[in-house]
Amino acid sequence: MNFRGLAERQSELRRSKLRWTRRGATVFFLFFVLAVTWPGMAPFNRIHPLVLGLPFSMFWIAVWVFSSFLVLVAVDKIEGRFREEDD
Repeated sequence: MNFRGLAERQSELRRSKLRWTRRGATVFFLFFVLAVTWPGMAPFNRIHPLVLGLPFSMFWIAVWVFSSFLVLVAVDKIEGRFREEDD
C-alpha cells in the first residue's frame, strides 16, 4: 500500500470515529430528553428517598445534567484531537 492510500485510510478511520462519537452523543441526548420529561420521569417522580439532601426526582435530573456535561467534555476532547490533526 502506498503512502497516499494509507493516508486516505487513516482519514476515513478518523471520520468514522468522529461520526460514531457524534451519533453516540445524539443518542445520549435523546435518552436525556426522555428521562427528564413526562414519560421517562414518571417512575422517578417522588420525594423519598432523599439523596444527598435532594428529593429523588431532583437528584434524578441533576444526575442527567451532570452526565450530559461529561458527554459534552468527551465529545469536545475527541473533536479537538481531530481539529489538531487537520491543522
